[in-house]
Amino acid sequence: MFGNYVVIDEAMHVISGSSEFFKFIGALNFDSLVSNIAEHDVSMFRECVRTVFETKKNADFILNMLNAEYEDKLCYVLLSPVEDFETRRAVLMNIYDIKETASNADILKRRTELLQLAVDPEKNLIFEYTPSTDLFYVYRCSALKVYTVYKGKLKAWEEEIISRGRVLPESVDRFKLFVQELKTDLGVIKSELTVDMYNDGSIKNYSVEGYRIVNNTSIDMIGGVIQCMDESDKTDILTGFTMDYMTGVLDKRSIIKYAKDKIATRTNENVTLAILDLDFFKDVNDILGHKAGDQVLIEFAKIISECIKDNGAVGRYGGDEFMVILDNAVDQPQIKEYFRAIRTMTENTFKKIEGKVLNVTTSVGIVPIENMENDFSYAHMFQLADCCLYMAKEYGRNRYIIYDERSKKLLRLDGSVTHGKFEKSPQGNRFVIGMTQRLINEGKDFLEDAIREVSEKFGIDNIAVYLKKDDKYVPEYSYGSTKKEKLNIDYVFDKTYMSKFDENGVMTVYATASFEMRMPEVYKEMKKQNINACIQFLIKNGDDVLGVISYEICLDPSRYWQDSEILSIAVISQIMAFVLQLKV
Repeated sequence: MFGNYVVIDEAMHVISGSSEFFKFIGALNFDSLVSNIAEHDVSMFRECVRTVFETKKNADFILNMLNAEYEDKLCYVLLSPVEDFETRRAVLMNIYDIKETASNADILKRRTELLQLAVDPEKNLIFEYTPSTDLFYVYRCSALKVYTVYKGKLKAWEEEIISRGRVLPESVDRFKLFVQELKTDLGVIKSELTVDMYNDGSIKNYSVEGYRIVNNTSIDMIGGVIQCMDESDKTDILTGFTMDYMTGVLDKRSIIKYAKDKIATRTNENVTLAILDLDFFKDVNDILGHKAGDQVLIEFAKIISECIKDNGAVGRYGGDEFMVILDNAVDQPQIKEYFRAIRTMTENTFKKIEGKVLNVTTSVGIVPIENMENDFSYAHMFQLADCCLYMAKEYGRNRYIIYDERSKKLLRLDGSVTHGKFEKSPQGNRFVIGMTQRLINEGKDFLEDAIREVSEKFGIDNIAVYLKKDDKYVPEYSYGSTKKEKLNIDYVFDKTYMSKFDENGVMTVYATASFEMRMPEVYKEMKKQNINACIQFLIKNGDDVLGVISYEICLDPSRYWQDSEILSIAVISQIMAFVLQLKV
């Protein structure tokens, strides 16, 4: 057994692992391993694990893993089935750092040559194909960053290249032959392709050389190099960003990076951040299936890209949610033109899908920065855009709402109530909308009243807002049954506890008793404060935690958080965080 290994179950939870593994990845042994896989590789990882369970055969591949500091690490992974491991089916995962693997001639010697090319910063593309899963992967690596050109089924790639005219007519047969050779038992594959590899309208000549790699468990794959033979090769097509393999726009990590860079480095230009969400998208998946849902996402991404053109960037934030960054939208009328076009095209395109009347539309939350004196961060803008999106949904969908920087108000309801599907907001939603508007309009003056009203509305025993002062977190605002002198939030910064917060900075604890064995110090402090359950929200500026909002149940040990409560409290917390960070 190799030194750097981990054993996982069918739910991707860690059963056991080597000390070397936990040094690398961090001691998150109660979490799903998926949380330590780069987002653009998660689907491939899940597919490979599923394949190993079903076929009881090994699988190997390259993926990006995140260490405890959330930094990328390009790794070579070998998955092997483990039978009757503590009565559960399990998979043994051996992990090799690519640099170490490439320098060790004893480990998969032929694969080493490919890995050495992978870390070469030249313009060569790397491809991998696994016949057992039909997974085909084209990428380029530079400074241990992976830039994905294509990832998916080989058959789908072949159909896309041919159907979209990305290969010259006289080269179609040669292209088909290359695809067929990948599926055969040839030891070495050499070919020349004339294709549009990057899907940017530029057809170029490529030389392809690959070879079959068989590991000691006789599971094989094909790997090799695709080298452009044209001197005018577009080497800067991928500049540190990776693409969402299905929709062709930037993936979540890349669109966030793009947004942060634009906001942080802006000089005289305006920057606009928008979040777009498809209305009634679940109906597509439920009625027509996920294949139809995928096609809707692909078409929606095209609509956004066609309307934005070269005036910014488009990324898929997750599921049916997309983010847009406009670089130079001068004023609100110009911003409205972009998003009115997106809204109208979406409404017209998806009125009918495969003959079914589904009326899929889009709701949008938009936050522009026009005043250079306002020091908005990405976190501020995202919180406001998310709030605008939420309110667009509540006011009837199929509309956009723009945050007005000058008046600090949400405005510009665009669109009409959609197709009879909109029902009156329940009381809880009306409460959230009213709370949001008052927080934005009245700012910090309303915070104490807001905390009191939230406590009374949701039956929360204690709410405390802790802010960072001189490297300590002190209760700045509090309301409820817990005495102020007992308030302490230091336990939140326990490394394992902190890892439980989701990507939006929200943690829901249904029963603090569950921490007694796993995090005894955390449990001890929460018990001291008589906290039986809680929802907590991190106030962040980038990676810096500026404060914590804690909603605590102290008197009723059987109290259970409802999903609607969690959503409402998360939205209100986002606006509170924004207000707390505003300069007065």
